[in-house]
Amino acid sequence: MKESKTFNKKAVISIVLLSFLYVILCISINSFYYSQNKISRLIASEEQTILYPSDNPIVQSFYTPYKTVTGIYLYPNKSDEEGILNLSLIDEQSNVLGTWELRSEYIINGSPFFIPFDNIKLKENSLYSLYAVSDNSCIGIVAYTTGDNGYGSSIADGYTWGYQIEYKTFNYKVILIEVLFYILCVLVYTVYKKKIKEEKILYAVYLVFALIFFVITPVNSLFDEDGHFLRSYEIAQGHLLSGHFDNGMGKTIIPDSLIKGIKNVTKSLDSDGAYFLYARQKDLMNYSFSDDYVEIENPNQALYSPLSYIPQALGLLFANLISKNVYTYYMCGRFFAFIINALLIVFAIRLCPKRKELIFIIASTPVFLAQMISYSSDGNVNSLAIFYVAFIISRMNKEKLDNKDKLIVAICAVVLALSKVIYFPFALLVLMLDDSLFKEKKKAALYKGLVISAAFICFVIWFLIANTYLFDNQNGRDVQPKLQMIYMLTHFYMMPIVFVKTVYNGLLGWIGQISGGVLGKGWLQYSSIIWYSFMLLIGLQFFSGSRQKISDEISNSDLEKKTIKKEYIIGLTMILIILLTFSSLYVQWTTYRAGMVDGIQGRYFIPLILPLSYLIKKDDSKKNENSGIYTMSCIIIVLCAIINTINVYM
Repeated sequence: MKESKTFNKKAVISIVLLSFLYVILCISINSFYYSQNKISRLIASEEQTILYPSDNPIVQSFYTPYKTVTGIYLYPNKSDEEGILNLSLIDEQSNVLGTWELRSEYIINGSPFFIPFDNIKLKENSLYSLYAVSDNSCIGIVAYTTGDNGYGSSIADGYTWGYQIEYKTFNYKVILIEVLFYILCVLVYTVYKKKIKEEKILYAVYLVFALIFFVITPVNSLFDEDGHFLRSYEIAQGHLLSGHFDNGMGKTIIPDSLIKGIKNVTKSLDSDGAYFLYARQKDLMNYSFSDDYVEIENPNQALYSPLSYIPQALGLLFANLISKNVYTYYMCGRFFAFIINALLIVFAIRLCPKRKELIFIIASTPVFLAQMISYSSDGNVNSLAIFYVAFIISRMNKEKLDNKDKLIVAICAVVLALSKVIYFPFALLVLMLDDSLFKEKKKAALYKGLVISAAFICFVIWFLIANTYLFDNQNGRDVQPKLQMIYMLTHFYMMPIVFVKTVYNGLLGWIGQISGGVLGKGWLQYSSIIWYSFMLLIGLQFFSGSRQKISDEISNSDLEKKTIKKEYIIGLTMILIILLTFSSLYVQWTTYRAGMVDGIQGRYFIPLILPLSYLIKKDDSKKNENSGIYTMSCIIIVLCAIINTINVYM
C-alpha cells in the first residue's frame, strides 16, 4: 500500500521525537514551578518602625497574584508577654473573610508569623486589606517608612508592613495551555508536510509569537525599560537630545504622574515578586498624567541617538493624539516597536530564504522577542541588523541595483551607525555589492564610498555628542571615562590581555544571555534546557547540511573567487564590532584601569549571528533533509518559553 504523503514513516518518527522533546521540556519547567508553595520576598529597607494599634486599627492592603493564596506572613513585635492582636481579612466590599487572634506568647521578635487562609478563597488580582486591632500596646507590626514599597499599597499613613504572601504554584490553566500548544504544533507540522510554502508558515508563526510576548510581558519588566521609555518620550516630544545635569548626566523632563505610574508597577520587586506585576499593572489604567513635570536622571539611555527609538517615538506620537491614560500611552510605544520589528524579521526571512530557519530561530529566542516588543533600542537594532544583512545578500542575485535598493542600503547603514556606535562597521558590508551591479565601476566606488563615509561621519558626530553625557563615578564605582580613554590609548599594548581575560571569564555567560538565560531585570529566569536548546539549534544551523557559502547565494558562477573577498569583509566587520563593544564598555562602564571589561552582555552580539553563518564553509551541496525539523523544534521550544513566561508573570 502506498504511503500517505502527509504521514509517511519519517513524518511519524519526527512527530514522535518532537513530542518527546516537548514532554521533556514541559516536565523540566513544571517540576520547577509546581514543586511546592512559594512565598513572595520581603521588600524592606533599613528605615523601619513598629506600629502599635492601640486605639485605632492599622491597615495593610495588598493585591493577590494570579495564584492561589494560602496565607500571609507578618513580622510582629512585642513589648510584653501578655497581649492579643486581633486580625481581620476584609475584601473590597468590606466583607470580613476571616479573623485571627495573635497572642504575644507565640511571638518571637524578628521572626515571621504565618497566618493561614484555610478555606478562604481569594480572587486573583483583587485588592484585600488586613486590619490589626489591639486593646493594649503590647503587640506591634514591623513596618517601613518608604511608602509604596511592598506588593500592595499601605493605608497606614505611608507605612508599609513587613509581610510576605504564600501562594500555590500549581495552575491547571498552564497544563491546558501546554496541551493546546502541543496540538497546535502537530497541526502546523501536518500543514508543513503538505508542502505549503514554509516561508508563509514562518511569517504567520513569528507574528503570533511576537504578539504573544507583547501581551504577556508586563509593563516595565524588561531590560532597562524605564530608561528607554524616558528617551523615547523626550524624542516624541521633539527633544532629540537629552538635557544635562551639572555633572553631565542625562536628564529627561516628564510628567510626574506618567513616570510614577510606570515605575511603581515594578518598584522594588524581584524574582518572586514578578507574580504581582499584572496586579499592579492594572492600576495604570486609572492613571491620567497631568502637566506637573519633574526632572528624571537617565544616565545610560541619554547616550543613544534619536534614530534608536523611531518605532517607540512614533507610537508615543500616536498616543498623544488619542489618550492621556498612562497605560494606553505606554502600550502604544510598545505596540509600534512590536509591529515594525516583527515586519523587519518577516522581510528578512523573505529576502534570504536559504537562511530562513536560522533567522527564525535567532528572532524567536526569548531575549530577542522580549527586546523587540519593548522600549529597548536593542530590539530595533537587532531587527534592523538582520534585515540589513539579508537585504545585502539578496541584492547579490540581481542584475542591477535600482535606486530603491541603493537608498535602503544607505539608510540601514546610517541608522545602524547612529543607533549604536559599536555597529558602525556594518556599513562595510556595502563592499560586498559587486561592481557589476552598478552601471559603471566609478559609480560603484562612489556609492560605496559615500555610504561608508556617511555612516562614519554620523558615527563620529554622535560619538562626540554621547561623550558629553559621560560622567565620573557611575553607580558609586570609580568610573572615569575621559581618563580611561587616555589610559587605553597610552596602554594599547595592554588591551589584548584585558580583552582575552574578559572573554575567558564571560564567554559561557554570554552564550546563555544570547538565548534567554536571564531576561529583563532578573525576575524571569528560563529553565536552562530552554536556552541550551536554542543554542543547539543555532549550532546545528551552522554545521548541518543547510549551510551555504556566500557564493551559493549567488547564481553567477563566475563570482566564486570573489566569495573569499566577501568573507573577509564579513570577518573584518565582526572583529571591528567586537572591538568597539569591548572598548566602549571599558571606557563608559568599567572601573578605571581595571583588568577586565565590565558590562558586556551576550545580547550585544545577537546581530553578529547571521553574518557569522556566512563564514562557515559548506562541505557538500546535498539538500538539507532536516529542513523543517529545526523549525518545528524551535516552535516547540518557543512555546515552552511562553509557558515559562506565563508561569512567572501570572
